[in-house]
Amino acid sequence: MTHRAPWGRYLRTKTERDADYWGASAELKFATGAPKEVKPQIYRNDYFIAGFDVRGIDQDNRLNGVQGPLDVFTYSETLDTTYTGGYIGFGGEYSFGFIPGIKNVGGFYDRLGLRTYVNATAGLYNAETDYTGRFDYRFFPTPTSNVSRSDDDLAFIGTVSLETRKQIGDRTSLSLWTDYEYISSVPKMIYAGPNSPTRIDDEAVFATRTMLRLNIGLGSQMLYNGQGY
Repeated sequence: MTHRAPWGRYLRTKTERDADYWGASAELKFATGAPKEVKPQIYRNDYFIAGFDVRGIDQDNRLNGVQGPLDVFTYSETLDTTYTGGYIGFGGEYSFGFIPGIKNVGGFYDRLGLRTYVNATAGLYNAETDYTGRFDYRFFPTPTSNVSRSDDDLAFIGTVSLETRKQIGDRTSLSLWTDYEYISSVPKMIYAGPNSPTRIDDEAVFATRTMLRLNIGLGSQMLYNGQGY
């Protein structure tokens, strides 16, 4: 980005941004004991789950202002949020055959050997956010400016995962996964203005991700007992 400086020369600004989304969880799954050999007419609930979850969103920004061969300023900031909490959920197999006005959808999936599954979770989390910003003006020897802020909030996170699975062997299957995730509180910065200081704000975020997964079971047993292909 290029700006015209007050003294008439152009100031070029280069921005680098990096964001990481990470997490780890431990959960208990309680099977319902429903038979899985036959596809359901509408939906069959296979299990309930309860879990503990830790995840984080780490954001790093760096701005470098250059005028000709001179480094005029650098500004770097980090905005890190850690979510800690628990969730509950359920999962099972569903069928498209019940949808009104759509004929032979279930039969089409059956002919291709596809089976469809859903997993849904919802939980409450403590969102702990830390912000640090550092401004260095290099054109003249001026003191470094530092800003630090912290905030705690309560966040809701809900996730729905859809899987379409094709079993291609006793111990091998191919799955198309799509996750839909809603996070009620994702921090963002509101920078200082004429009548307000720099502060941490938040907004709701909805995200999707899709992946193709190859499942390979180890040992002599079938990957999914009682399910043909």
